[in-house]
Amino acid sequence: MAREIVQDFSQVTVEGFSGLVRDFVVSRGGKAMVRGLRAVTDFDYEFQLAGMNRSLMPDVETVFLTPSDKY
Repeated sequence: MAREIVQDFSQVTVEGFSGLVRDFVVSRGGKAMVRGLRAVTDFDYEFQLAGMNRSLMPDVETVFLTPSDKY
């Protein structure tokens, strides 16, 4: 579903991986991670992960997006 949604954007790829997100991002030369937040509890967890990821890869930003309630 994600691949279908971004198919018109040549600069966007959807890839699966196993292991640490840090290893995946660094291996792809990533500069930002987009993370979805559905609830306050998601924010608490993701905020902690973002802090750890920042210490492991300081050149990579984490961006949080919140979807509409209907999603």
